[in-house]
Amino acid sequence: MDINDIFAPNRYPRGNYIERDEKIDHSKLDETLPDGNTHIVGPSDSGRSAIVQHHLSGSHPLVVDGVEVTTVGDMFSHFLNNLISKPVPPRHEITEPDLQSITRSEKLVRGAVKDRIETGHYTLVFDDFGEMPSGIQEYVADWIEDYVDTEIGTATIVSDDNKDAVYEANPNLRDQLTVTHIPEWDQPSLKQIGKSGFETVGAPMDDPTLDSLADMAEGSPTRMHELCLATFIDIATEREYDVGQEYLPNGVK
Repeated sequence: MDINDIFAPNRYPRGNYIERDEKIDHSKLDETLPDGNTHIVGPSDSGRSAIVQHHLSGSHPLVVDGVEVTTVGDMFSHFLNNLISKPVPPRHEITEPDLQSITRSEKLVRGAVKDRIETGHYTLVFDDFGEMPSGIQEYVADWIEDYVDTEIGTATIVSDDNKDAVYEANPNLRDQLTVTHIPEWDQPSLKQIGKSGFETVGAPMDDPTLDSLADMAEGSPTRMHELCLATFIDIATEREYDVGQEYLPNGVK
């Protein structure tokens, strides 16, 4: 683990995850992930994706980003690549051909991917669901409905502006998904990112500096991670301040 796992802009900070227990019902997420059907709603840059990754650590998520999907074929190709690069033992005996040998036929790809998902230990994560074209939203929502009350877990992640997109795509899901709202970050929570992270690397930071960084972050955990990362690299590369050298990424020392 290096500093990029502790101060991680736009990524899951596996070495410095702040749970915000007083604002988020983690027990509900523990009940629905990895095997249930959950719906994560929150403003942009609130940590929606990170909280799903946190609760799926140790599991086998298959994640697709709705921003990058323009066709159903895109989505299945993405899942296929993930299944090939991150194989897990099947839950049940499987008979489909090896994924590496699948041709580019979209029908074969869909069938093989669905078979592997339904026999494996995977959780399907549809990040930025509301950014998918409407036709793909309907396809995915119907697919999710097929997995309600099965061993296959699903998670849809949407912004506040798109909070009802999954229900508009399939009204039957309105009473089938467990909804968790992720709130915006306040100054004390942003400060905790810095406090916890700097303590982890053995370089505790004083309160005035943490307050200043949290103020500059202006409600953005991504920005707070960026500021803390830059601050750490500055202090860790100063000759007079030999701290946290083991956390510096290759090429910075």
